[in-house]
Amino acid sequence: MARQRKLQLIGALLLPLLAIASSFDLFHRNDQGANPMGRGGQQGPFIPHEYVRFADVKRECESILSAATLLTFDANRANALLPELSFIKGDWSQPDGAAAPLLPFDGTDVDGLAADPVALASFSLTHVDAEHRGKTALNVSGVLGLAVSRNGTGPEMGPVVSPEAKVWPGSTEVKVLFEGVYTETDDGERVLCMVGDALLPKRSGTDAGEPWAWAKNTDRDNFQPPVSKDGSLVLVLRYPAKLTLTTRAVKGEMRSAHAKSDAAYFDAVQVVSQLGAYSNYRFGSEEIVGKACTPYPYKDDILAANNGEGVYRGENLCSILDRFTAEDVLAVVPNWRCNATTDESACRRLGPFEIGSSKAVADPTDDGAFTDVSIVGCRT
Repeated sequence: MARQRKLQLIGALLLPLLAIASSFDLFHRNDQGANPMGRGGQQGPFIPHEYVRFADVKRECESILSAATLLTFDANRANALLPELSFIKGDWSQPDGAAAPLLPFDGTDVDGLAADPVALASFSLTHVDAEHRGKTALNVSGVLGLAVSRNGTGPEMGPVVSPEAKVWPGSTEVKVLFEGVYTETDDGERVLCMVGDALLPKRSGTDAGEPWAWAKNTDRDNFQPPVSKDGSLVLVLRYPAKLTLTTRAVKGEMRSAHAKSDAAYFDAVQVVSQLGAYSNYRFGSEEIVGKACTPYPYKDDILAANNGEGVYRGENLCSILDRFTAEDVLAVVPNWRCNATTDESACRRLGPFEIGSSKAVADPTDDGAFTDVSIVGCRT
């Protein structure tokens, strides 16, 4: 009985302290369940998202959080963020001649001349905490994969439970686990700011001209790349408010929070990608399609059946074309405003497409006829 009373007394003393500690849990890290999407959410295999680095996130993302606007969110919208903000095979780069490069590359996979390796980045948003959120931020977790590959394959973005680093002839991959916040700005830009944990390949010695002396013939028996744990990575990804023809790029930066004198420091990595297949693309851009197709110069049968409203503004244009015109070559319709008296620049505009100056095809003296111009395929 005396022992029981003693335990009760200790419990009574600890309860106030626990209550005070929980009041500082800004990102609700102590209230996470086993379900990656929180209660009522759905997602695949479990990926860690403990949110134990709230102090680091607050420090490194201070400017992002201070610029955030109020969020209006529910569980459905949170679930939609997972595929919307994920992408594959974007580009990443460091400044030319970077003094502190990030990844090595073993080029012994080929003899003689071969294609240069490409640097690819994929990002997977793995968890959104829809239930516990602040007024301007949501807890989020994600995985960033960076690769340097001869054959153009990006890192495989399956379930990742811990940081990874792999080096073999012709390819290098790292996967970094991040946790942080999702915010939105007044102009609608969506921003992820996160801190990460990684296993990064060690640079060898102080020879700036050859920092990866060990990364040769990495296919030898029992080879293990020398790596070091690094928990001082910061990732900021910025997504456009509206995914349109002219605003579709994801831009971001991963930087080291170490001092430049630290051996673990690396020069900032720039990431650029287009949004993935599950993003909500918006057709009917007024600045391009609206001006090009209003007023339309004639009504064919399709336009007449729709009372003249023939500009498609849905989300599935390319899938419809692919279904009915797969592998077909589509002829380009001339600019109906083009004639002998029209400004030449209007006659050489090939709709909302990017073409080089050498591809100017319209002849203003020939009523806007396009010579040998067709469109093959469609991709949003």
